[in-house]
Amino acid sequence: MAAPPQTDGRSTAVAGPTSMVARVTRILEVFAGPYDRLPLAEVSARAGLPVSTTHRILGTLTAHGWVEQTANVYRLGRRTRRFDEGGQHLHLRSIAHPYMHALHVRTGWTVCLSTLVGDDAVCVDRIGGGPSADAAHSVGGRHRVDLCTPGRAMLAVIRGGGAEGGATSGGTGCVAAAFRLPDGRCSAVCLHPGRQTGRLPSPADRLVRTVRLIAAEFTVSRGPGHRGTGAAG
Repeated sequence: MAAPPQTDGRSTAVAGPTSMVARVTRILEVFAGPYDRLPLAEVSARAGLPVSTTHRILGTLTAHGWVEQTANVYRLGRRTRRFDEGGQHLHLRSIAHPYMHALHVRTGWTVCLSTLVGDDAVCVDRIGGGPSADAAHSVGGRHRVDLCTPGRAMLAVIRGGGAEGGATSGGTGCVAAAFRLPDGRCSAVCLHPGRQTGRLPSPADRLVRTVRLIAAEFTVSRGPGHRGTGAAG
C-alpha cells in the first residue's frame, strides 16, 4: 500500500484554486459596470495584483468571454452581461406583472412581456396560455425584432423617438404596445387571443392604457424590490 502523501498542514489542492478564484474576483470587481473600460495598468492597480499576473488572468477571461479587449483597454464581456441582463428583467417583471395580471383578468387573453436584447425581442414574462400563444410567446423565447409583433411595436417607438407607442397588430390576432424604460431600453406588452374565439372590444385601447400605467410606475419606483399595485382599465 502506498504511503499517504506528506503534508505540512496546508492543502495545496484547495489553496491553489481558492487563490486563483480570489484573484479573478478581484479583477472582475474593479469594473464599475458593463461599459467601464480600463487599461491593463489600471486593472492591475485596482486589483492590487502584479501586472504580469493581471495580464495572464485577463487573457484567460477574454478567451472565455468574461472580459473583452479592444485596443489597449478591457471591459466586462458578454458572459457577465447575461447576469446583469437577468437582474434588469427581474425588475421589469416585478413592475409590469400586476398590470399584466389585471389585463389578463379583464380580457381573458394571454398577456406577454418582451424586451429588446440586441436584435431580438425576448419574452420575459407571460400570463395565460393557449396553443398559438405557447408556440409564439414562451418565456425565454427569442424572435428577430422585425419578425414578431412585440418587436415591431418596439421598433415603432425607437424610430418615432417617443416614450411609448400605440398598438401594433400582428397576423395571428395579437396586438402589442411598446414603451421605453428610464435607462432607454425598450419593452413591449403583447395581448394574444389564445383559445379565445370571440372578439374583444377595443383590445388596443385596453393594452395602451396598461402600457402607460407600467411606464408611469417606473417613474415612481425606487428599486428592484418595488412592486406596482395598480390595475389596468
